[in-house]
Amino acid sequence: MSKKVYVVNEHPVYIRETIKRVSKNRILKNCSIKGYPAPTNANKFLIVISVKGYKLCYRYYKNPTEIMDLDPLELPMKGWKVYVKV
Repeated sequence: MSKKVYVVNEHPVYIRETIKRVSKNRILKNCSIKGYPAPTNANKFLIVISVKGYKLCYRYYKNPTEIMDLDPLELPMKGWKVYVKV
């Protein structure tokens, strides 16, 4: 049985700081490249760290959708939670 470990940040203050670092234009550009509608609610953003890397995600529906990759320097320092999926 394999387990997947995710580190997730959903804290609105730290997410807004990350969005400022990344810039709205870069987020909108990545959404248009991938064919996603422009995000409208800042509270639906989250950052997921997994084996795949650092991802800025948005909840269009129930599950998060990966919008773009992040650099380690763009990540917030606080607000992280660890999840284990069996």
